[in-house]
Amino acid sequence: MKKGILRIMIALMAVMTMAVPAFATTDTTNVASIMQTGFDNLRSELLPIIGIALAAGLGIFAIFFGIRKGISLLRRVGQ
Repeated sequence: MKKGILRIMIALMAVMTMAVPAFATTDTTNVASIMQTGFDNLRSELLPIIGIALAAGLGIFAIFFGIRKGISLLRRVGQ
């Protein structure tokens, strides 16, 4: 429960940090462009990191899944 709340708080902090320059301006068109630029920068920096983490996570999952299935197969064959 606390970890979920912590993740939400971190995400909100990141969005608020990106929005600070937008709140400093008064022109609504400028606010939209600043927000769009902030999200574009976040996306361009975050997607490679997600790709690396996803590849590593899937590899680790495949190793443990294979070990579990291998052990269960050996138990079935050994009986």
